[in-house]
Amino acid sequence: MNRATASLVALALAFGVPGCGNKPQADSGTPEAATKSEQSTGTYVINELRLKRKDLSIFGQVYLPGDGAGIYPTVIIGHEYGADHNSVAQYAGIFAKAGFAAYIFDFCGGGSTSRSDGTLLEMSVMTEVADMKAVLDQILAQSFVDRKNVFLMGASQGGLVAALTAAERAADLKALILYYPALVIPDNARVRFSSVQEIPERNDNLGIIVGRPYFADVLNLQVYDTIGAFTKDVLIIHGDSDRLVPLAESERAIEVYPSATLIPIDGSDHVFHGKHAVQAGLKTVEFLQAHLSLR
Repeated sequence: MNRATASLVALALAFGVPGCGNKPQADSGTPEAATKSEQSTGTYVINELRLKRKDLSIFGQVYLPGDGAGIYPTVIIGHEYGADHNSVAQYAGIFAKAGFAAYIFDFCGGGSTSRSDGTLLEMSVMTEVADMKAVLDQILAQSFVDRKNVFLMGASQGGLVAALTAAERAADLKALILYYPALVIPDNARVRFSSVQEIPERNDNLGIIVGRPYFADVLNLQVYDTIGAFTKDVLIIHGDSDRLVPLAESERAIEVYPSATLIPIDGSDHVFHGKHAVQAGLKTVEFLQAHLSLR
């Protein structure tokens, strides 16, 4: 067994039951405060790190390998529609154990449990793109970041957001990772509305009340004409039993990207749980390790 394989096996054992490991601790109230997390396969620290988009505060947590005193390749992770940073926290833990820093954050108005500013009535894919670009700018300025090895990642709606952001900011990124990306959102908007004028001020979308901007901002967005501007490597991981965002959307995406790999997760629906989450996390670690540049 080589070193890389041994590392992945150790991670699989550590995360064999997602949720039983260390979870992000309560907000300490000060950006400098750290919560230390120790498990048998290593140590990482979790620090609160609040960022900003103009006058809006963005709540986030950074996972740092070891004692957090080094410079690390870094993954920025965007969460799903209506969720918050906790939905992708298990991946940040997996990456930190493998030697990568990870920043997870709440999109502004991204969900009812968001600790960032903003409301669901103001949120849209494009406001989240603005959030992610602001996060990228400020993470690049952090002392712990290896600027030659910065990766962008997103899940579901966060995957669409990451894909759109990467298309604009390729020069700052090493590669892109998408989990079950909801590239179908603009098409779904066009099924509901043929013009901005038809969109009510408030709309029920998957049981969540969102505002007019949610649909108006993507009504004319042609995703597959846009995302291919990112010419670096892309990893897409998608459940083959996804009933919300069909696997066919990601199959279409890999035809658009100049360099993309699609890994189907056998038997997984939308959002990964249990062994499927572990499988996705370990495949991503392999991808990250394969793309590291020497400083």
